[in-house]
Amino acid sequence: MKDITIYGFGKLGEGILKGLIDRGISVYHDSYNGPNDNESIVDYENIQVDILNSSKLKNSLYKKDLKNDVGYIIVTLVGSVLEKEIDFLLSLDIPLIILSTKYDEVSISEKAKKAGVKILMSQNMAFGIVDFWNRIDKMDKLDESIQISANVVESHQSTKADISGSAIKALTLFKDKGFDLTFPEEGSFKIGEDGQSGSFTWLRTKKAQIDAGVSEKYLSGHGYHIIKLVFEIYDFNFIRTLSKYFSSLEKYSIEGIFDFSVHYEEKNIFIIHNINGRDIYTDGVVKSIDFLETKTNGIYSAIDVINSIASE
Repeated sequence: MKDITIYGFGKLGEGILKGLIDRGISVYHDSYNGPNDNESIVDYENIQVDILNSSKLKNSLYKKDLKNDVGYIIVTLVGSVLEKEIDFLLSLDIPLIILSTKYDEVSISEKAKKAGVKILMSQNMAFGIVDFWNRIDKMDKLDESIQISANVVESHQSTKADISGSAIKALTLFKDKGFDLTFPEEGSFKIGEDGQSGSFTWLRTKKAQIDAGVSEKYLSGHGYHIIKLVFEIYDFNFIRTLSKYFSSLEKYSIEGIFDFSVHYEEKNIFIIHNINGRDIYTDGVVKSIDFLETKTNGIYSAIDVINSIASE
């Protein structure tokens, strides 16, 4: 297999690159920042990777070398930048694994179809979380006589620039199914500060995160979520059934890296998924590459990978 490179070299991109190296997977000697970001060097396990400004990729000779040497580009650009760069990325004619969030999926899917490139698009490479979203999406809408509210407490590194995309995705799906909740007010989030708005609470200070069970080792890279479903009227059978529906996802837990757990008490169901570090994302990338190796050009998702693994 040809080398793998990263396009959009933030904390996630760096974590995936180091995870690939740890697994002995061949990485390209260059990875790329966004078009306006600075250049740097990553020196890890005696392997040096130059992090170049992506404007270098516009050089036609450089593009030719990239096509010859690189088998997959892992895209971790911010969604707004991805929308600007997607035409160029597709022109490279190299398979893409897009991990960006908050972008126009319909528009990018249409462009990808026309380009005829092999692409996997997923807003998250932790397959337990993706399957969780899939389970919510498959639920029947709540009967009008049933009232259940949903809220979430999430914790991420203090440098994170916004509210958890995973939390927003999950609660958006629950709302579509008739659960009662409200989204944060615009401007309510401040980088590095704890906060609460609508049905969302976020933890960004060290004390709050440690109190919530985050290890100091992972303060700079973690994603903790507690989703609470609150039944207005106690219905033991429904509570137990819904808990069992989600508890099968506990199979995705990896000790010390990813924990998925479900429990209920009285009128409440608690759905917890915690990530330590970024190794879980590398695991998802590797499984996605293995999946794509046998596929023709087209657009795929993490659910396609999950279903493929389940059928083996």
